[in-house]
Amino acid sequence: MSTPIKVCTFNILTHHGRYPDRFFKRMPNIYTAIKEEKADFIGFQEVQPEAQDWLKSAFPEYGIIGCGRDADLRGESNPILYNKERFDLCWLDMVWLSPTPSIPGTRFEEQSMCPRICVAARFYDRVDRRLIAVYNTHLDHEGEKARQLGMRQILAKIEKDCELFDIPVIMTGDFNAEPDSVAITETLAFERHPLCDVTKDLAYTFHNFGQCKHKIDYIFADKGVKATDVRLWNNYDTEAAFISDHYPVSAVLEF
Repeated sequence: MSTPIKVCTFNILTHHGRYPDRFFKRMPNIYTAIKEEKADFIGFQEVQPEAQDWLKSAFPEYGIIGCGRDADLRGESNPILYNKERFDLCWLDMVWLSPTPSIPGTRFEEQSMCPRICVAARFYDRVDRRLIAVYNTHLDHEGEKARQLGMRQILAKIEKDCELFDIPVIMTGDFNAEPDSVAITETLAFERHPLCDVTKDLAYTFHNFGQCKHKIDYIFADKGVKATDVRLWNNYDTEAAFISDHYPVSAVLEF
């Protein structure tokens, strides 16, 4: 077995003023969670440019990769935060989930107006002396067909990447899809690079500020991975603010 890797997926919640817990109110909770949990990788969703700038300045021990999803490479992003003390970034791909994946701002016809992206990266693990692939995404919130097409595109990329590099795979994200949805069931049935949902025992991840319970955030990894300490970061809410409308989800993985 490899040295354990702590992985998290975290929809940080875009900070437009219409939300009841604005970003500046939640920053102390987010800061405390990231500092205390000490994850090796965090796949974020709904990160606005100002929030990404804050993450870079607040956590100098981490690298952060991934640009905005719009045609000008600004706007909302879903970057990957990684532990610079253990991992070196070797390759980075920005993939727009669309018929033209290398053209910024593009999307499927069946999709909402929001472009969707996958940040795909390979890292060198200086402890175990090998490469590891990490994919982080945020699928469409309106179109079920768009979620299916986006997920198929990501799986095809994983398959192609692993033909070149036979290395462990981690995939994080807010998939906007329940466990019985086509996007998720097709992922688990993908035979050309079998993956498992290490978060399968979690009842929910999205709560909309305590108003509902839905499982739409996931951590996938190679079948056969040993996953321990799979849990929600649900102890960082305060009387002043929730940490987000989603709970961060983490797992400790050994390949």
